[in-house]
Amino acid sequence: MPYKALDRQRDFQATWMWRRRQAWILENGPCHSCGSRLDLRVVRKDSKRSTIRVTSIWSLNDERREELLAECMVLCKPCALAKIREERPQPEHGTTNRYKQGCRCDPCKEAKAVTMAEYRAAKRKERAMKRR
Repeated sequence: MPYKALDRQRDFQATWMWRRRQAWILENGPCHSCGSRLDLRVVRKDSKRSTIRVTSIWSLNDERREELLAECMVLCKPCALAKIREERPQPEHGTTNRYKQGCRCDPCKEAKAVTMAEYRAAKRKERAMKRR
């Protein structure tokens, strides 16, 4: 039977899913990379394999949840971020995206200069149109 007050129901559901998550983390922790027990996260072992988000696993039935959690592991926040950085495809050199990530090789600087020149020209044109 649902709660009459929706805010109480949401609080109950959030607490219920948090407890499920904490129990699984305690059972499968600490961090698989460094052994830390602080700020633990549930991360997919192979991020390209599963389409379901890890945050929505906790509301599933036991059978489906265990099936999906078999593909997951526990990592602390720094190790999880490092794993994500490793798996993320890097943009090619000579692009503004690579420049934004901190690359300052000549092709990346040139791409940034060209993009900024185009941006400034568009802004000048826009200002000229407003003056008319």
